Amino acid sequence: MKRPKFIITEEMKAKRKEIQAAMAKRQREWYKSLSPERKLEMKHQREGDAFRRKRDKEIKREEKELKLNIKRELAILMFMKKHDILNHHHGTKESSLDKINEAIEKVKTQNKWEEYDSYIWNYQGEGNDRISICLMGNIFRSSEFKSIYDVPLDGTYKFHIYDTGQRGLGSFDHITATKVETPVQVPYVNPGAFFPITVY
Repeated sequence: MKRPKFIITEEMKAKRKEIQAAMAKRQREWYKSLSPERKLEMKHQREGDAFRRKRDKEIKREEKELKLNIKRELAILMFMKKHDILNHHHGTKESSLDKINEAIEKVKTQNKWEEYDSYIWNYQGEGNDRISICLMGNIFRSSEFKSIYDVPLDGTYKFHIYDTGQRGLGSFDHITATKVETPVQVPYVNPGAFFPITVY
């Protein structure tokens, strides 16, 4: 059986307003009766509550952002593990599976997606001293993509690492992505030169 529709009459609305007004009046009268010290205490309590709500909201936002970044990091690393990354170094090609597995373990056990690097700010600008774990200590370079996260993980692109010829503190090799059907072309570095020579 269908329940009858509840109808709010104008009389009921007026009564509700009357009750609300009476409650507000009692609240004002109660507040006026408080001592200045109690009013100040309540003010500080309200400010503290507002601060805690804001802080809790920020913590939740940061936790959500961290989870999304970790999920994104693991997606790239698992793709790398499935297809491997060849490291082109002095005319040789080496698998990066060991480094990829280390990076996956780091993300999972340490619950982070980036790490501190004392020299990365030279490339990212002053104050930017964090580098994505999936880069495995390399700098991402591409003429197609702004960052490594823009590379599609649908099998149309492959990653590879190559020696840049940089040596000493603050030196980085590069990691890039190219279409799977495109032959890999990397600079050849002559390690025997006094200043290593890079030929493209």
